[in-house]
Amino acid sequence: MEWDKFKGYFHESWHPKMQKWIESEECDKMYAFLKGETKRGKKIAPLSTLTYQAFLLSPYNELKVVLLGYSPYHTFYNNIAVADGLAFSCSITNRQQPSLVKFIEGVENDVYE
Repeated sequence: MEWDKFKGYFHESWHPKMQKWIESEECDKMYAFLKGETKRGKKIAPLSTLTYQAFLLSPYNELKVVLLGYSPYHTFYNNIAVADGLAFSCSITNRQQPSLVKFIEGVENDVYE
């Protein structure tokens, strides 16, 4: 894929790291697969404009911790994608997802017990 079309989705501090991925054959294959799924009527979340949201809002040089969710929000509420491109976030629908509830409970148990 063409880097110039995608670089606006990333904070500039990520550009040297992400350009190679965006221009890779693997990225092209993944994009083609996902586009094929949507043509078959499958809904995919987050919306493509939000896929790299974490990289836009989190400058690489300011990262201190990275959280990776194991349970993506693939659900839709009132035909609106719950996922917003940030792990554990639910800013679009403001509906807490089960994995977020479990995450909060885990942190509370570790910190307060």
